[in-house]
Amino acid sequence: MRKRYLAALLAVFSFTAATAGTVTAVDTDFSTLPSNIDLVEFSSDAATSSLTIDDVAGSLGLVFRGTWNLAPGGAETALGIYRPLLLDASELDFSPADNDGIAAIDFSLEAGLPGVAGDNVTRLFAQLIIYQQLENGAVRAYTQFRQAIVLTPGPIQAFSVTGLAADDFDDGSGGRPDFSPTARPMAFGLQLGGRLSTANNAPGDYLGGVSADNWAVTVDTGLTIFADGFE
Repeated sequence: MRKRYLAALLAVFSFTAATAGTVTAVDTDFSTLPSNIDLVEFSSDAATSSLTIDDVAGSLGLVFRGTWNLAPGGAETALGIYRPLLLDASELDFSPADNDGIAAIDFSLEAGLPGVAGDNVTRLFAQLIIYQQLENGAVRAYTQFRQAIVLTPGPIQAFSVTGLAADDFDDGSGGRPDFSPTARPMAFGLQLGGRLSTANNAPGDYLGGVSADNWAVTVDTGLTIFADGFE
């Protein structure tokens, strides 16, 4: 009798599985510019950049435009960055310490090179940026350099990048963000644009841009969620 009872009980409660928790850190369609968000434009000496909220396929979205004037043997950079306005504790709204660390980061984006009249740039990029507080209170930026979204001329497409680890980001000097359970707070930004050089392009003037919409960032946390399976 006891064996039959245990078998029946196991048939109902078949397993208990542990899975990582997830937190949606960013979810925006760029239809408005929140008061706590800044649009940052960066360009090298012979380049220009602009970043605005403008028309993207009939609705409002994020629009980057850049020019690159390449001299023989030269390289130029034009970037637009969507990021928190104040890079201090008040804007760093994701806490790894409150979520038992970070297992991985995923993000999705709809984007493309719209190909307006005169555009001759054939490849630009979309990259995630992590802004994280250091022990001294300063904030450092870590830019994704692996699995960057490569954008080529054509209609807007849906892209998804999954499983980003700390080693997929760099502060420009080899530094990595802290994903540990004791890590300090962070926030996320989106960088559009790119660096053009005569290593891959003939000298001359280049014009191009990126249209982007529906950006989301999901953090796979270290928190464990237990789920019972039933038959």
